[in-house]
Amino acid sequence: ADGKFNCGSFIINDRWIIGAAHCFDEFVQNTGDIRTNTIRDGTPFKEQVEIKRIYQHPDYRFPLLYDDIAVGELGRRIPYDFEKFGDTPSCLDKGNDYVGEIAILEGYGNTENGLNGITKLAANLTVISNDQCRDLLGLENSREPQRRKNSIKITLCNHFPRGIDDKLFCARGIYREDRKLFTAACKGDSGGPLKVNHLGKDTIIGIVSGGLYGNKNDCGNKNTENLPSWYTKVSHYSDWINCIIDKSLEHNNNK
Repeated sequence: ADGKFNCGSFIINDRWIIGAAHCFDEFVQNTGDIRTNTIRDGTPFKEQVEIKRIYQHPDYRFPLLYDDIAVGELGRRIPYDFEKFGDTPSCLDKGNDYVGEIAILEGYGNTENGLNGITKLAANLTVISNDQCRDLLGLENSREPQRRKNSIKITLCNHFPRGIDDKLFCARGIYREDRKLFTAACKGDSGGPLKVNHLGKDTIIGIVSGGLYGNKNDCGNKNTENLPSWYTKVSHYSDWINCIIDKSLEHNNNK
């Protein structure tokens, strides 16, 4: 996102990005705001590109985090030349099952020290089933471990009154012996990609939507229960994404 790194996003072609809908609430409401997206961070070709227009999913309604996805149109095309820049847009998943597989989270979120990443960081997570996710979050048949605080229960009920549905999935941290902590998504990672290597290609399977991080110190080594974070499943929205891009091209990117 912009220089404050309050959210992440990812590029899907030379003019379009995808992120979490809740990251763009303020941008959509304040039409005079200017927002930029950082591309090629960590390389000599890093630059800022203006975000021209944001399309939040029509069924998204904050504070609910169902359909937490937005498509963004950039103000200009991003030139792609692998020989020069060494990168290509990532692929979007077509609906494969990745339960039990290791996925890579990328973002600028807080670290275990409570600091924002100055550069983009990455962490390995394990994709888990929705049944396991519901159970770990206390959403399965209203069973809630006694150790849960009321604030956590309220947070989950506010976001997911219908529970974790098939448009979402979850991932759980992996313990790192060298740092004595679990990997985790954290505040500031929202909108960023969760990806796997599928058939030799970087493939985006989810968009970071949230997790149980109440403050800047709830990440990594503070997440002693290794609670899962939740992700918008991109494969569910492929038709909607393609529709927006195709219709925009029909109108020369002016509507």
